[in-house]
Amino acid sequence: MRRCKSLGFHLKEIALLVHLRRTPGCMCTKVHQSLVELRAQLEAKQQQLDLQLGSVRTLLDACTGGQSLAKCQTFARLERGVPVAPRQ
Repeated sequence: MRRCKSLGFHLKEIALLVHLRRTPGCMCTKVHQSLVELRAQLEAKQQQLDLQLGSVRTLLDACTGGQSLAKCQTFARLERGVPVAPRQ
């Protein structure tokens, strides 16, 4: 069941899978459903990470790293919390 943890299952979900494994005659329906739900969670997390990475890349593209903070537009955007559209 260590593999389950590395895939992203929570401890409660792993406990349920262990319980299912110990239940005679149990079908894999719940395992399949758990994997479907985990996939959806991971895909949502991946989308969020892609957006964040795109925004960071956009900020890096706009910042040379060689200016004072007072003149750095990238720092100003971070400070003001201005939304950054990720580059495509």
